Amino acid sequence: MRRVNRGMPVATYVKKRYGFESVAEFEGYVARLARHSDQAWSNAALDTAERCWDGFVATLDDLSDDDLNRRLAAPGSNTPYALVHHCIEMTRWWLGTFGCGLDIPRDRAGEFEATGTRADLVERIAQVRRDADVWATRMLREGIAARAARGTNADVDLDTVTPEWVLLHVVHELAQHLGQLQVTRDLLRD
Repeated sequence: MRRVNRGMPVATYVKKRYGFESVAEFEGYVARLARHSDQAWSNAALDTAERCWDGFVATLDDLSDDDLNRRLAAPGSNTPYALVHHCIEMTRWWLGTFGCGLDIPRDRAGEFEATGTRADLVERIAQVRRDADVWATRMLREGIAARAARGTNADVDLDTVTPEWVLLHVVHELAQHLGQLQVTRDLLRD
C-alpha cells in the first residue's frame, strides 16, 4: 500500500485532501489538467504564429512590388520577398516535412534568391497558415514523423527535439524574421 503524509494511505489522503473517491479518480484529474495545460501552451504558440503572419501581411502592405524585390545596400541583406518566402518554406519544412512526414521539397539556399509579387506572398501566407494549424496539431498529437528528414541548418540534434520544441522554433523564426522584415521595410522607405 502506498503511503504519504506521515504514513497515511494515499487513498485516504487523496479523499481527505482533495475530495476524490479513489487514487485513480485523482490521477485522471491530474492527467486532464496536464492535457489542458499542453493544449493551452500549444494554443498560445499557434496564436503567436498567427500574430506574426498578420505582421508579415501588414508589412507587405507598406511595400510596392519593386521594393518587395529590392535588397538593401548592406552586404548579405535579403529582399523582403525572400524573407517572407523563407518563412513560408521554413514553416512548411519544420511542420509539414519534419513534423508530419510530408514530402515537401525545399531549396533552402534558393529561398533567399526568390522573387515575386505581394499578391503571390499573401496567397501563400494564407495557405501556410491553414496548413500549419493542421500540421502542428497533428505533430503535437502523434509526435515527429520524419526525424531522418534533412533541410535545415539549425544547430540542433534532430533526433532528440520534441514536437513542442519544433513549434517553438517555428514561432521564434517567424518573430525574428518579422522584425528583420520591418527594419528592412523602414530602411527601403528612407
